[in-house]
Formats: sequence, structure tokens, C-alpha cells
Amino acid sequence: VYIYVSNRSAKIDSRKVFYRSNRGGKDGKALDFSTDLPLWPGSNMVTVVGRADKETRSIKTVFIFRDPPRTAQVPAEKPATP
Repeated sequence: VYIYVSNRSAKIDSRKVFYRSNRGGKDGKALDFSTDLPLWPGSNMVTVVGRADKETRSIKTVFIFRDPPRTAQVPAEKPATP
């Protein structure tokens, strides 16, 4: 299993963020996995690629939107009244 993340606005182009092999696994047709994905502000395209061999693969793509971080603002001081 390979996982790639792309984010055009952050200039991230198909960055491989996860890989796990099932070679030597109990079940050659299934692989359970979980991971934390790095996401950048804006639209993130996450592509999961599963390969059975060099010629057989399955691809699933999902889009995850992440809001940009918000910065705290100091409230403006009110002018003193005489």
C-alpha cells in the first residue's frame, strides 16, 4: 500500500507519506493499516494505491479540505472618554 498527498495551493505534488508491504503476510489478499496523514491548508488530494503485483493495482482517491490556521487577534483599545 502506498499513500500520496497532493495540495496544489501548498505546492505539494504527490508526496509519498505512507508505505507498507504485505510481503510475507498471513493473508496475501488483505492488509489492515492506519496512519496519520499530513494535511496542508486547502484541498488535499489523498491517493491510496494497493498493488497485487507489477501489473495489477487498485487506486482510490479522496479529497480532504483543511481550514487554514486562525491567528489570535488582540482587541483594539477603546479611546478614553473625558
